[in-house]
This record gives sequence, C-alpha cells and structure tokens, in this order.
Amino acid sequence: MGRYSYSQPSSSEEYDIDITSLLQAEADLYADEADRRASGRASEDENATV
Repeated sequence: MGRYSYSQPSSSEEYDIDITSLLQAEADLYADEADRRASGRASEDENATV
C-alpha cells in the first residue's frame, strides 16, 4: 500500500498570512461585483420611482 504524506506549513504565521490574503482578494472581488450591481440598479430605480 502506498503511504500518503503531506507537508505542513513551516509556521502557522505563514499559513495565516496566506489565508488572510486569499480572503482579502475574494472580498475585493465581491465588493467590485456589488458596486457594479448597485450602480446598475441605481439607474433602473430612478426610472421606476414609486
């Protein structure tokens, strides 16, 4: 049977930094998408004022 092995990060700090940067990048993407949707809906709402 083959042995399964994996290497852990050299330190937990490096791992935390990588996770943080990934989360920040994802948050930026969602923020950009939200801004585009918000600006797109804003013009539609002006035409459909109740």
